[in-house]
Amino acid sequence: MLLHMPARISFGSLFLPVFIGVLPGCTHFEYDIVQPPELVQHIGRDADAVFTRTPLLYRMRSYEDHLVIQVHNPTTQPITLLGGQSFLVDPQGQSRPLRTQTIGPQSFIKLILPPMPPDVAPAGPVIGFGLGAAYRAGPDVGLEYDQPILDRPRYYAAYDADIGYWTWEGESDVRLSLTLAMGNQPPFTQTFVFHRRKMSGG
Repeated sequence: MLLHMPARISFGSLFLPVFIGVLPGCTHFEYDIVQPPELVQHIGRDADAVFTRTPLLYRMRSYEDHLVIQVHNPTTQPITLLGGQSFLVDPQGQSRPLRTQTIGPQSFIKLILPPMPPDVAPAGPVIGFGLGAAYRAGPDVGLEYDQPILDRPRYYAAYDADIGYWTWEGESDVRLSLTLAMGNQPPFTQTFVFHRRKMSGG
């Protein structure tokens, strides 16, 4: 009597087509300047989009689904980004704060949109084993790790939370308004509208 033995099928071969379909790099996001009209252009991953809006020079590039903006000051005087008079409107229509920064002569500042998630670091020495994350609300909002060897939970502090962390999902627009001041001159404002575009391949 001949016995028919079923062929061996590995789980890896079953799920391989699925994994191939979701491998990173199949789709990604890049950005377009859609306002002001004289600056309409695509911002890709392979080269910087470079242009001047007097007295500043801008360099922009799409990088890992983020829009990276360098604001260069080519003058011999410091230029201050006035955070209190500047704003960003996210895809949901919420205004987000910008931080006051001074751009030194012949230097630049960098804006990353959307901002990177805030770093999380322990608020004190850490000793123990085990993992159990929990959320705690109160005046000191943070992450809480339950470590059995300690007699109380260990709290983690989030840094840079004041930058107004937000996410940029799908194909949508963001408005950016930068108000700057140089020397004794009146402040001036430069505005942009960026569109997030889904790209295939690469």
